[in-house]
Amino acid sequence: MYPISPIFEKFVRDFKHEWDVKVDINGTEYGKNVIVDFDIENSLISANEFEIGTVIISKLKLRLRTFDEIPPNARVVPYVALDLSSLTWREADFAWEEADIPWEGGITEWLPLGEFYIDSREQINDVWVFTCFDKLMFANVPYISSLTYPATMQDVWDEICGRLGFAYDSSVVINPSYTFPVAPTGYTMRQVMGYIAMANAASVYVGKEDLIKFKRFSADYTPDFELTTSDYVRVRQTNPIKTYTRVVILYDPEYDATYEAGEGDENHTLYLENPFATQQMADDILAALNGYSYVPIEMDSRGFPHLEPGDAIQFDQIDSIAWEDADFAWEDADIPWDGIYKYRTQILHQSLSFKGGLKMSIEAPSKSEQQSEFQIEGTLEQQVNRLTRSA
Repeated sequence: MYPISPIFEKFVRDFKHEWDVKVDINGTEYGKNVIVDFDIENSLISANEFEIGTVIISKLKLRLRTFDEIPPNARVVPYVALDLSSLTWREADFAWEEADIPWEGGITEWLPLGEFYIDSREQINDVWVFTCFDKLMFANVPYISSLTYPATMQDVWDEICGRLGFAYDSSVVINPSYTFPVAPTGYTMRQVMGYIAMANAASVYVGKEDLIKFKRFSADYTPDFELTTSDYVRVRQTNPIKTYTRVVILYDPEYDATYEAGEGDENHTLYLENPFATQQMADDILAALNGYSYVPIEMDSRGFPHLEPGDAIQFDQIDSIAWEDADFAWEDADIPWDGIYKYRTQILHQSLSFKGGLKMSIEAPSKSEQQSEFQIEGTLEQQVNRLTRSA
């Protein structure tokens, strides 16, 4: 979760606040009078279930009403702030030393929403529509290493980040005993970054301050942010609580060779693919994720721009029951008196949209138990599998 000031934290939940936005394009700022709207998508998964070792590129779609000539591949950084011009003394119930607010009201600090680069553009009447991606797009190039192998994963990571000009923060912690026995030839830099992250039970993403980060997953995570029933519009649980107790890493697809750790059926198994994996890595991933669980949900909520992909959230949901329907023993009645249950999950896919105000959608998908157990092959997949077996 991106750090914010106490004032921002207090008023971001207030229903009376207004949002101010701006976007910096190659050093030129455009305000609300030019910005029509924008959408930002962040994700830690590539499919419809939990994964680790992903390096997902974030996307920004920006619409501007401007006649300026925007250069190709321009750097784009959107910002948001809270407009406190209507704040009254009665509402200002915070410490004086925390009141970094101009006398006339003004706004809070500007919160960056990531750094993006223009990939394509389209003009619709007097509005330009820009499709932008974050810096991980530059990692889609072949990795040709100049290191001597065997080499540690830390050395490989540093070589990749050095060549791409990526800075990373303290969340990137790589087991010093993990190595590449041979050079990862034939893979892109982005793929290799994903293999390193997977071995360390993490995924890679770019933070709002433009630093490369690890989102590390563990079974004993605690919520970073709590949402009450007034903070979201709707929430829907899409599947039963998902739990993992077994890890299977495919390291040689040609021979279907795997490393396994833990016990559990298909519905409780996390399947991974990493050609540089070892049994020790499988054991370490299980040690971190054994018993990891989350509630699969889809949620539409108010905009909380400081939340980042992978943040753990706790949300309230009212689920009361009438006394006449309570046909179970008293000792089995684990029901809160106010009817509000608290659930815990993690943000695996996130969308933040500005259209005058901010709104956010959160997803933590999972495959159902039936989907996990019964794999139905399509016609093309059947042909490919038959060819593989024949070969």
